[in-house]
Amino acid sequence: MKLLPVVLSVLLLPALVCCGPSDAELQAQAEQAEQERVEREKAEQEQRKRDAMYYAMNYDKELMDQIAESRTLGEVVFGAKDETMANYVRNLKRVPLDDCPVDFREAYEAHIEAWESRNESRIKGSWMDVVAIARLHGVTVPE
Repeated sequence: MKLLPVVLSVLLLPALVCCGPSDAELQAQAEQAEQERVEREKAEQEQRKRDAMYYAMNYDKELMDQIAESRTLGEVVFGAKDETMANYVRNLKRVPLDDCPVDFREAYEAHIEAWESRNESRIKGSWMDVVAIARLHGVTVPE
């Protein structure tokens, strides 16, 4: 009777050891977990970029809305004052673009330069570029 527990443990121990995950399985699980972490991090980074682009375009829209609300009849007929446009451009330059993708950042900076030139066709064209790049990145344009 005293040998029975010893015999059973000798017989069952290899079965218990072999039933656990192997080193290769543990390594595969660790690699899978790391891959999932990297994918999550990449998705979060892409979302931060989309949020930054949306913020920049929404800020631009809000500035334009403020200008539109404060325009007098004379400004509507004869165009916006130089001071108003200078303030608008100054505020556009404050938009944080650091988290935006490079292509969006370059297009937005070209849009600011277009506003500085006050060339209407450049302004419209540069804004269309900004919108197109934002859409390529999956960003919904603020209305």
